[in-house]
Amino acid sequence: MLREEWTVEPLHELIVANQDRLRPWKPWAQGEQTLEGLRAFSRKELTEWLNGRNLPAAIRSQDRLVGSVGVRIAPADCSRLAEVITAA
Repeated sequence: MLREEWTVEPLHELIVANQDRLRPWKPWAQGEQTLEGLRAFSRKELTEWLNGRNLPAAIRSQDRLVGSVGVRIAPADCSRLAEVITAA
């Protein structure tokens, strides 16, 4: 499902809870992860989705948010890069 505004708070909770585990793999996990920072990032990702450059998705299991995944689309050659952003 598309990652929407309602996913920001539960996703932030997942990131904070798993930040130590994410640090070796994700450069962005080195610093403090704020709710407002994630909200701004999510808005940017949704704008890129509207422009056909990204597909930010939320991963749910049994009606609970458990992570997110994104696909970035390079407009020049339409190549795709899938990236797991976080998962519980």
